[in-house]
Amino acid sequence: MLAQVFDKYPEELKRMIRATDDSAMVEHGMYTRPAEAMTPDSYGRGRVVIIGDAAHPMRPTGGHG
Repeated sequence: MLAQVFDKYPEELKRMIRATDDSAMVEHGMYTRPAEAMTPDSYGRGRVVIIGDAAHPMRPTGGHG
């Protein structure tokens, strides 16, 4: 499953994942989209806008940002 999630990522990242012990991994959802898809209109809709930490992918580690 993990290999499928990172299939289109750079080989260097995939090597780091393969080298990491399974017991050190924690699964959390993180959703990305290509930078060219991020237009000013894509950060908000109606009265809702995402800013700060909500506007970029982060691991949910708490206390950062």
